Amino acid sequence: MRLAVTGLLAGLLTLSGALWAAPDLAETFTSLKEAVEKKEVPKIKTLVPQTLKEADETLKEAQPSEAAAVENWKARQQFAKDAQSYVSYAYAVTASQSTDPAVTIEMAEALMALDPKADAVDTVASVYLAAMAKGGPAKAIAGANKILAGRPENEDALYAVASNGLTSAPGQAQ
Repeated sequence: MRLAVTGLLAGLLTLSGALWAAPDLAETFTSLKEAVEKKEVPKIKTLVPQTLKEADETLKEAQPSEAAAVENWKARQQFAKDAQSYVSYAYAVTASQSTDPAVTIEMAEALMALDPKADAVDTVASVYLAAMAKGGPAKAIAGANKILAGRPENEDALYAVASNGLTSAPGQAQ
């Protein structure tokens, strides 16, 4: 995941020439990136919806008719898409690095609510399921089912359903 993010960040830095055209998004994205690096969960929770809103607004911009302005528009569009992708990374990293099970659960579930099919869900699955398991087998199974709704091949979730199902209802295992 670190390599993918490094590539994403490199791409965002390459687009720095387009930042002047999307100053709100650029500022919010930079603030979100800093909050993730500093592990400032309250800021992340505030900046994610703001980043998504500003990226969405940028993506709704109509393509200009002047040929000279099209390249800048394309760069802004790509920057907005990359900022949206970074949000998944922000949730995944925050969930994975947190020592507070409540934060891990909240961030992982926010990621799954945003995009249940995101590859980043696989990244957080094991820590999310470990945090859910602290609430007992039923919680672990419920968490695994949330993962499986979008990522039916996730091995951590499949294992959690199987192992917790055997623990909580051994007579019903098939």
